[in-house]
Amino acid sequence: MERIRKNIKANVITWMMVFVLSIGGVLCNTTIVVKADMTVYVTRTGTKYHTHKCGNGTYFASSLSEAIDMGLDACSKCFPNGTPSNSSSGSNATSRVTTKPKVVKPIEINKTSLILLKGKTKRLKIKHATQSIKWKSSKKSVAIVSKNGKVKGKKAGKAIITAVVGGKTRKCSVIVEAPEISKSYIDINVGKTETLKLKGCKHHIKWYSYDSDIVKVSKGKIIAKDIGITKIYAVCHGRKISCLVNVDLPEVENIFLNSSDVYMNLDESQKIYATISPMNAMDYYSIMWVSEDTNVVHAISGIDGSATLYAMGIGETNIVVTIGDKKTKCHVIVQ
Repeated sequence: MERIRKNIKANVITWMMVFVLSIGGVLCNTTIVVKADMTVYVTRTGTKYHTHKCGNGTYFASSLSEAIDMGLDACSKCFPNGTPSNSSSGSNATSRVTTKPKVVKPIEINKTSLILLKGKTKRLKIKHATQSIKWKSSKKSVAIVSKNGKVKGKKAGKAIITAVVGGKTRKCSVIVEAPEISKSYIDINVGKTETLKLKGCKHHIKWYSYDSDIVKVSKGKIIAKDIGITKIYAVCHGRKISCLVNVDLPEVENIFLNSSDVYMNLDESQKIYATISPMNAMDYYSIMWVSEDTNVVHAISGIDGSATLYAMGIGETNIVVTIGDKKTKCHVIVQ
């Protein structure tokens, strides 16, 4: 009987323990919160904690919170940003990644104004475009634009080139110029001047001569310096427009004699002088002295533009002076 009582008591105790343990398990599962902690490594004599075996010595695994409680500091190599703010190491740890919001840059056009010569092209570009770009011209007769933003000048005038990106627009004002030189060929005499103009261009123009010994130019005004052929160039927006210049001998405007009437005695000699206008014509022409009647007067040319007259017989005649295409006469009477 005593044995039966002992068995019953033992069974009751066993079932009570099972009941308590089951209740405790439920309570633990429902009320205990387990926090994951970062695993770090330390040595017994060290002052730092590490993410791995960093250096010599025997390392022991520890939790981050325990290492901090022991007064250890973070290793500057393992933790370059200092003490970690949370325990994010190990399979049980939870990590949070913070991402910065992406900054969307506004679209930009590389040029808002453009000057083009007729027939020339320039490329427009859109920066920070994340969608396809559509290009259009407000006046296709003046300027056209390709799907890649290449603008071509068609004729003189103004147009607006527009880029459309996702409902947003960017514009570029285009001026097309078609410069033309006022003359493409000039015949001019040495010493003369003439002015060239470049039409259809309101911007800076650079003028220069291919051979300034023949023709000089300044702001379109040319001066013929010597006989020959050369070109004058007008440069606008990098484009050269030329005029061919042919410089001829200077034009003789007038011949002046120191005396238009000469009186001589038989067998007498006398000098007569000629000057011309312009003076530089003397550098290009020889003076011809011709007597209309050599029986009365004979004329011999000198090297200084003069002539010596010799009275050969009684009578009168004319001495014809020719320089270039100009002529004049001197009347001579021999008595």
